[in-house]
Amino acid sequence: MMSPPRAIKTKNAQKTADYYVNEESYYTDATQPYFSQWFGKGAAHLGLKGPVDASTLAALYDGHLPGGFHIKPGSNGERKAGYDLVFAMPKSASQVVLIGGDYRVYEAFVAAVKFTLSLIEADCAQSRRRVDGEIVYEKTGNLTVAMMTHFTSRALDPHVHIHGNILNQTLGNDGKWGALASDSEVNPDDLKGFAERLFANQKYYGAIFMADFQKRVVDCGWQTETVGPNGMWEMVDIPKAVRTLQSKRRNEIEKALARYTAFTQKQADIVTLATRPDKVAVEPESLTAFWQDEIKTEAAFDVSRIVARKMAEASLAPLPIGEALQQGKVNVALEKEVAESLPRDIEPSALVEKDEPLSKPDEIAADPDTLTPPENAPPDVPGTTAPTNPPPATGKPGKVPPAL
Repeated sequence: MMSPPRAIKTKNAQKTADYYVNEESYYTDATQPYFSQWFGKGAAHLGLKGPVDASTLAALYDGHLPGGFHIKPGSNGERKAGYDLVFAMPKSASQVVLIGGDYRVYEAFVAAVKFTLSLIEADCAQSRRRVDGEIVYEKTGNLTVAMMTHFTSRALDPHVHIHGNILNQTLGNDGKWGALASDSEVNPDDLKGFAERLFANQKYYGAIFMADFQKRVVDCGWQTETVGPNGMWEMVDIPKAVRTLQSKRRNEIEKALARYTAFTQKQADIVTLATRPDKVAVEPESLTAFWQDEIKTEAAFDVSRIVARKMAEASLAPLPIGEALQQGKVNVALEKEVAESLPRDIEPSALVEKDEPLSKPDEIAADPDTLTPPENAPPDVPGTTAPTNPPPATGKPGKVPPAL
């Protein structure tokens, strides 16, 4: 799935960058560089490639670009660092990758994320200029995106997801760098502004992501089945009971929301924040062994056996994702360029079902210092239930920005 875009508003740019780049518990020193990368034509213009460096990301949050360019804050003196899009694997896919070692599914996931981001880049990137006294919106076709993979939920379940930090900058058609366009007066018949277009069409892009990822997974030899709206799917070979067993975080949120007869997406976001624990650091090998044992004990199922059989059909052997990346068995490069814009006769928002509006990007800030539950958060929300006999934690928990 693709989450609604959230604005990144940072009081401490370096602290936020360190979270995204360095604080994922599943990383080791040897594998960490393989789990982040720069993406987008804007990044290419700036010479940004390879792993994401936290110091560079923090500077970009503050509007300082490589080459000495500087994007000034808005007229109100405030700076919007960018937007965070979270792309998450279905639970069964996370289990197949992290427990079973099918690194092909991770490669398919990264490719699907990049394909979706390239469409967003072509469709939504805009600059805002004043020409002859008139405000003009121009499509720029370039974004600077920091992609960072995280592997666990806050309940320490397998949960592969990529944070796509879309920086608030674009190279205009006049050759000057500036902030992404925004439009305070939203006209649904003529959407202008990056966030406005992305917000209005988020279900469209989310459905594209899920469909593209699904096709790539099927090409790897896995069968899938539809399990929910907007293209939600899971792998047939992983039973629902196994998926539910390691969906503790989702189960907690749903339990909290069950207290209400009706709720908006914004209220659901508040409950998610109010029930969210801090992350803790655990050694990858300990987590994998714990997950495997949990499923065998509680569900009498062996994910590794299923994955080994599937990969043997392709004359391959399972590998932990970090080792597969180090050995060059995974290609996470975009396979082909995407057209500057998609040929279509209607706006993408017309292709998805309309229902309760989702939270707008500015309604929840991704700032480590502003994550205490709002005063109007629902009272007595259930806390987090830790897994039974979890592996030992290493390191200290800390406040972090919103994540699934």
